[in-house]
Amino acid sequence: ENNCSFHTLPNDWSAFNPEIIRNIEETTLINYLNQDRTLFPVKKVVRKRGRSQFVKEKLPDGKWQYKKDVNGNRIPLIATGDSIRGQLHKETFFGAIKDISSDSGEKFIYVVKQAIKDFTSENEFADIVDPVVRKVISETVAKRIENGKSFKEAIAEEIWMVAKNGESAKKDKNGNLILPIRHVRCKVKAGRGYLTKALQIKEHNTPSKNEYKQFYYSQNETNYLYLLYEYKSGDSLKRTQRIINLFELVKLGIKNPNELYSIPDYLIMEKGKGNNKFIYTLSAILKVGTRVLVWKEYSDEIRDLSKRDLLKRLYKIYKFNEIGPTGYVYLQFHNEARPDKELGEGEKVFNYDNYQPRLRFSADNLRCLIEGRDFKITLDGEIELK
Repeated sequence: ENNCSFHTLPNDWSAFNPEIIRNIEETTLINYLNQDRTLFPVKKVVRKRGRSQFVKEKLPDGKWQYKKDVNGNRIPLIATGDSIRGQLHKETFFGAIKDISSDSGEKFIYVVKQAIKDFTSENEFADIVDPVVRKVISETVAKRIENGKSFKEAIAEEIWMVAKNGESAKKDKNGNLILPIRHVRCKVKAGRGYLTKALQIKEHNTPSKNEYKQFYYSQNETNYLYLLYEYKSGDSLKRTQRIINLFELVKLGIKNPNELYSIPDYLIMEKGKGNNKFIYTLSAILKVGTRVLVWKEYSDEIRDLSKRDLLKRLYKIYKFNEIGPTGYVYLQFHNEARPDKELGEGEKVFNYDNYQPRLRFSADNLRCLIEGRDFKITLDGEIELK
């Protein structure tokens, strides 16, 4: 009609009011139930040469026969496993060396071998561990660029160590040929800096006398659980956190995250020394997808809100990580669906008057009611506070 690509009013709805649609949008909760299958055991039918196998039972006379169900059908033979559904660590293995710039000498640098030809800019030379090798490569490439070559051409040519006379050292003092520099040890990048924490994956076949050199290291891939700890003293409430990745979860051998409440090492956490020592108790176990209701001044303010206002406080956890000693929980508004590049990391302060698609809180600033502990969401999308 009238060459319009949309209807200005719904057909056969004379009493239509746009507020009806807005009311549905603002008061209806889309309750998507995402099943966490990380610890879900693997099951499959056993096959031999492509043929399904069935459960057998031994008769009193020593013969075997197929076991059947109540309907008289043979029961398939099912194999179960206890594998984790997820990536435990990244594919690249690292080595560890002592940080000579550290005053105590106890800090380590994680390094990886990198081919010279894989460098893409001169700025990356700062990652090379050996200062002598770094200087040789940097100055050699800089001279070639001054002579009119591009960085790609300069780095593709062979580079040798430099002798005392300033010439390329292509032979040793005995006249034997020396190979050019092909690989260098580089510090492993992580975020805006370098990797400071790594997972011990496995031991070397020929271990070093230094303990820190006896293992292959790798970077964590998946953070699975965020353990929230609380310490209460009168009106004072302190919080801290502990993040468990999939690699640690495998070592624990648990089948359900709630089993952590029965493990003493995870039930409490001690922080501080002397008079400033506090014992925190495990208060909640958070996962990606857990929903929370954010409060501003006090938790009971949530109970006075209408459903429309309640949904404005509803966020879900989409990730968590540690930046130095501080662990952050990243929240996203429950109805937000824009791509990550448009949303950013989120704000650190909750402002009820403005729409905030994402928030990020440290443990002390996580002022939220937590799904499962403080409230539940029914199948039809109703929020029931406990």
